[in-house]
Amino acid sequence: MMVEHGLAKLHNRQGDRARYRNTRKNLFDLRRHAALSNLAVVDQQIRLAA
Repeated sequence: MMVEHGLAKLHNRQGDRARYRNTRKNLFDLRRHAALSNLAVVDQQIRLAA
């Protein structure tokens, strides 16, 4: 369930369409969005702890 929820968040941030035609660049874009999503979660946890 948590994996699906995480993928849904990525989908909402990234959108329906691929940004690039190249598979390598799309993988990079997916990882970039995943990193941003992880940073947003960490930021939220830090704000709640303060």
